[in-house]
Amino acid sequence: MKIFMKVAAAITILAPAAQAQDTVRIATEGAFPPFNWVNAEGAPEGFEVDLAKALCTEAQLTCDIVVQDFDGLIPGLEAKQFDVIMASMNITEARQKVIDFTRPYYRDSQQFVAAKGADFSTDKAGLAGKVIGVVSGSIHENYVEAMFGDVARIASYQNQDSALQDLISGRIDTYLDGGISISENLLKRPEGAGFAFIGTALTDPAYFGIGVGAGVRKGDAELKERLDAAIEAAHADGTYDRIRSKYFAVDIFPN
Repeated sequence: MKIFMKVAAAITILAPAAQAQDTVRIATEGAFPPFNWVNAEGAPEGFEVDLAKALCTEAQLTCDIVVQDFDGLIPGLEAKQFDVIMASMNITEARQKVIDFTRPYYRDSQQFVAAKGADFSTDKAGLAGKVIGVVSGSIHENYVEAMFGDVARIASYQNQDSALQDLISGRIDTYLDGGISISENLLKRPEGAGFAFIGTALTDPAYFGIGVGAGVRKGDAELKERLDAAIEAAHADGTYDRIRSKYFAVDIFPN
């Protein structure tokens, strides 16, 4: 049960002191508002897009921001189709075996959402026979397959929007994703009036990592260091909080 959607978009950010050899391509999903999405003109927008622009300016990099489906992000990075991933990718031990990450730039708990009054729990007994929606290639897909794959049906989607549409229409029983995004894209909207979080928030670092960071290829130490320094500088001069407050009323930075 997979739904595929391909979007192609790019935008160039020119830092004043950038040199040609400092051009990097930054990939985002473009389907995970308010962190990243594609606007009506086909250009990427969102918290991570604004933050990427600010980091490029701070690091004196010329950056192209491109859109890539989530499950193609790590393969695309390894294939050198782009140089950085900024797409709400959690830093997990499994991913760190394949790519490197900067310091975290936000953290979120992971939560199940279901129709209000749902009469099932989010343990193995409660989810037996249920249909669980997740985004393909995500930590949530890994988690539900490991925990419930032998008792529940796992429905993997190319993006969150497709999964939420099926949740609203009743094609799936519950959906697992980051709590902030579920709240913004479903619970705060009229169509989400009949839905609520179910069960406790999930924070196990073995599955969900230590926060969201920018991914770079293994061994690309110089780029990682420049981005780490830029993240630190964005906090120090207030740039991070200015961008964050544009999209979120709460602090999402992992102190």
